[in-house]
Amino acid sequence: KFLMPGLWDMHVHSLYAGRPELFFPMFLANGVTGVREMGSSMPFEKINAIRQQIEKGKLAGPRFGAVTGKILDDTAWGPEIEAVTTPDEARSAVKKHKFEGADFIKVYDGLSRPVYFAIVDEAKKLHISFAGHLPLSIDAAESSDAGQKSIEHLFGIMEACSSKEQEIKQQPNSNARGEMLLSSFDSTKAHNLFQKFAANQTYQCPTLSFIRTLFDVDYDRWLANDPRLEYIPAASREKWKEEMNQMPASIPWGNSFFLKLLAMVKEMHELQVPILAGTDAGLGNPYTFAGFSLHDELAALVQAGLTPLQALQTATINPAKFLHKENEFGSIEKRKLADIVLLNANPLEDIHNTTQIYAVMANGKYFSRADLDRLLADAKAKALEK
Repeated sequence: KFLMPGLWDMHVHSLYAGRPELFFPMFLANGVTGVREMGSSMPFEKINAIRQQIEKGKLAGPRFGAVTGKILDDTAWGPEIEAVTTPDEARSAVKKHKFEGADFIKVYDGLSRPVYFAIVDEAKKLHISFAGHLPLSIDAAESSDAGQKSIEHLFGIMEACSSKEQEIKQQPNSNARGEMLLSSFDSTKAHNLFQKFAANQTYQCPTLSFIRTLFDVDYDRWLANDPRLEYIPAASREKWKEEMNQMPASIPWGNSFFLKLLAMVKEMHELQVPILAGTDAGLGNPYTFAGFSLHDELAALVQAGLTPLQALQTATINPAKFLHKENEFGSIEKRKLADIVLLNANPLEDIHNTTQIYAVMANGKYFSRADLDRLLADAKAKALEK
């Protein structure tokens, strides 16, 4: 057998009504023993209660290394979004999140420059980190210099590497915009930006497994044949199907765009930009599966050019360093937390061997293969109930 640290998914949305009982078994059965919660509709009182139950061994689920509450954006377009439109509102929101128990503040696409920098200033005063999307009003280099701890999905990075950055930002999403991004890619500009990320230790959480679904035009395969759909409630499956059917029959630049993102991740890694494995697992994003998709993410990172060991580090020791808890988890050592995965095959020879799980130990509790199969059966049953 082959022993490795428990895996971490550093971008999930699992703390919504009805999701813990569905997602937690899927995480554990896939060796995901820790997560970072990137936005929740639950009140902090409920979030903290779930977190404490897991830590005390009263609830089987992944360790929550960091949680945030509602996402801060310019409009409240969903139950997990809090609208902040002025610097004063931004400062009040940061104070409220800090008081209620958030580990970090999540920023989003629509924040204006004054509001974003008010969040930055207040977060620094209160000694709470901020992470999330790169707002459209903010340059990638600015966010890094401001201290944004992680940038999610590589959103805005391709624009920041374009010789026509400002012109592209004015373009609506279209084939013309995608083609312009590719044709105007500036290697020198990209190299300088990635060096800044490395110097500032601005982590990147690419969520390649999620982004791939946005550009994979062979989506009938996702709709009809993926056996993991059995773990998704019928209403969500129908919503995913509708969203995919609304996509154009082809995206001429889609495959080239995804390959460019892979090349960017490779260069970032070579320049020592810290990378986190994450999936954006949640019922809102088509074809992301709690637990399962992390293995897709590791495979995508290897496709980008990381070795299997380097890919594994994005889901083990890198999350520990990001959370300043490398003395607690991230490697197999005495006196570290007992979050461990036992495999039937060596993942350093083939990254897909991370799926060959024989047993999992989460928070010191041993789950045999039979136990893991029961967890998956429970998740399927829960999906049928919804």
